Amino acid sequence: EPACADVPLCAARDRVRTGCELRDAMRARYVFLGSKTALLGPGFDGAARLDGCVEAERAIAREDEPLRFFDRMRGCLSAFQDGHLIVSSPVRLPQVALGVGLRRAGGHVVVAWRDAGLRALLGDAATDALPLGAEVTEVDGVPVEAAIAALAREVPGSSAAARRARAVEDLTRRDFAYPERRAATLTVAVAGGERRALTL
Repeated sequence: EPACADVPLCAARDRVRTGCELRDAMRARYVFLGSKTALLGPGFDGAARLDGCVEAERAIAREDEPLRFFDRMRGCLSAFQDGHLIVSSPVRLPQVALGVGLRRAGGHVVVAWRDAGLRALLGDAATDALPLGAEVTEVDGVPVEAAIAALAREVPGSSAAARRARAVEDLTRRDFAYPERRAATLTVAVAGGERRALTL
């Protein structure tokens, strides 16, 4: 498309062609395609899912950010709940990281580590607002469990537990899920029940 200049995967026809190639490869080579309904329940139709992903690209006339296309293809395949279905690109995708790692501990999501450079970037006061072990209660104003559930639908994994575990880690570190915002706000509960919000 002349209007797209040199933006890759901008034109609908290019994205639809790629989506069709993915769909056809899955039909030809994915041995579990026919059995996924039995595994995931009668509400899941793998062939219809792939067709729907192609049609979704056809409905988007122009895409100025190709990473969103990669996200949609990853989301398309994540519905198959198979950790072996991985969408990669010819070049390494950029990593988005907030410098804080989260883990699940004792039924809560807690700050597990902080990047050494975080203090240099934010200063002592901001870094101290995220003490190790502090419980994270919200991400961008959304309860943390709801944020985990939403992200878990987008990541590959052969079990719900595996997808949730990866989603916890990926709340602050992603090489997918193209962010709509350039910052994220974590709300944490610290000693005494005080809640603090820090935007990274």
